Amino acid sequence: MKSLKIIIIIMLFFTKTIKAQYIKVELQAAGLTCSMCSKSIHKQLKTLSFVDSISVNLDKATFILFLKNNQTIDFIAVKSKVEDAGFSVASLKVFYNFNKFNLESNSTLSYNQSTFNFINTKSQILNGVIAFKLIDKGFVNAKEFKKYATIIKSNLEKNNYNVTL
Repeated sequence: MKSLKIIIIIMLFFTKTIKAQYIKVELQAAGLTCSMCSKSIHKQLKTLSFVDSISVNLDKATFILFLKNNQTIDFIAVKSKVEDAGFSVASLKVFYNFNKFNLESNSTLSYNQSTFNFINTKSQILNGVIAFKLIDKGFVNAKEFKKYATIIKSNLEKNNYNVTL
């Protein structure tokens, strides 16, 4: 009986420590001109099942998506919701809680059914909450995408993203 309690405590400890590595997503929309535009995007984004709450900064046309724990995040769905509202994504940053991740030049990180290919990064140890930016077409403006277009690993596929710090 005592060993069963110890096993349960160990399982609870590990369950707690590996919960949501995604902290939040910062989305900047292009083409916003008024609060009604912002409301349109907000209305679309709040329908996403993995979004817990949304904070809006009208001055910067930025939406902070606070995420539910243990949910798979579909970044293509985020982009689609912005487009459904009649706008485009200018920037999408993911805030992720790293735990001594050894980032080599052009490393890959797989987490929660998503794969992130790091492009143009220096070798370093990532620890704590760090933002990385999706650089695939549709997640950055055309000028920035053109900067990375020749070096990204593949076309955008569901749950496979090219990112940079």
